[in-house]
Amino acid sequence: METSTLIDFEKARKGAIIVGVHLDSEKNEYAVIQDLNELEALLKTLGISTLGREIQRRQKLTASHLIGTGKVEELAAITRDFDAGIIVFDYELSGPQIRNIEKLTCCQVLDRAGVILDIF
Repeated sequence: METSTLIDFEKARKGAIIVGVHLDSEKNEYAVIQDLNELEALLKTLGISTLGREIQRRQKLTASHLIGTGKVEELAAITRDFDAGIIVFDYELSGPQIRNIEKLTCCQVLDRAGVILDIF
């Protein structure tokens, strides 16, 4: 029986950049770091190495990219510098947000739920 996967493991083999979002109204930065540690462990379970981490501090999220477009452009540069294949957000992304970020970064973009689905 063939299993379905969300992750393009050819791209993932290069490694991942993980992104946390620190909303002032939700949780403190320490909690965001702990969540990124857990996300990194989930990726390791799939054999994907983490090449870098970014945390975006926001007062509110944007509908088009979740984070600011400046931070998305910064992520694009980071993925080029590290030759990363995927970007994984520790925040739920909508379909349009994923497409918009992928368009600007030229990388596969996933959220935590996508990683968990691939594990199980």
